[in-house]
Amino acid sequence: LEDMMKRPYGVAAFLVLLSKLFGPHILVFVIAQHLMSIGTALFVAGIVRFAGAPRFFALLAFCLAALHGRIVHYDNTIGAETISNFLVSLAAFIAAGVALRKWPALPAAAAVGLTLGAVMTCRSAAIGQAGVILLWLVVVLDGRLLRRLGVLALAGFFASAVYLTPTAINLAIGKRPAGNETLAVMAFVVGYSGDFEHGVHLDRKAQARGYVEQMRAADTPQGWPDIG
Repeated sequence: LEDMMKRPYGVAAFLVLLSKLFGPHILVFVIAQHLMSIGTALFVAGIVRFAGAPRFFALLAFCLAALHGRIVHYDNTIGAETISNFLVSLAAFIAAGVALRKWPALPAAAAVGLTLGAVMTCRSAAIGQAGVILLWLVVVLDGRLLRRLGVLALAGFFASAVYLTPTAINLAIGKRPAGNETLAVMAFVVGYSGDFEHGVHLDRKAQARGYVEQMRAADTPQGWPDIG
């Protein structure tokens, strides 16, 4: 079950939330990821329009983002980058609205920060993308340097607050890290779905099997004990 990426809690929390709302079925996650990919394509098209491009180019950008073969394929897998792509495109869309359409700077900076914080809780490597979006916003934003730095500081504060929240909760309750929270949740969802052996393509199915069997054997009416 080792995963060198060591993804943080965001994807696991997303999977658990969908499981609670609609049941731990793989098709729930597949549908949700395809819908988020459509949302991502809409944000990309919106950014193109904000930049002043004709509607044809916005439509072309939407089609390229929504119908890309690899994206459609990986949306059928658990733990794809779909949620990270969605959140990054949302943050870029808001930043473009501030820079290109004069949206109110401070509320938008807070929204960008919250969104980028959520991205980094889903994929630690997204810190680079977050930095690029914030740097671009500071460079192109109209106004004095002090105002632009204030926008950067506000967005950075909210991004850090969201990103550090899971760590702060763990420290408060005395829970040590579980190593790879995401893969554990993937294995749970796969194991308790009717599609474990058949159905949509599953990434890491072979890795999940042993964990699934272990957790099924340890299951009780009260669930599983915490790891510490």
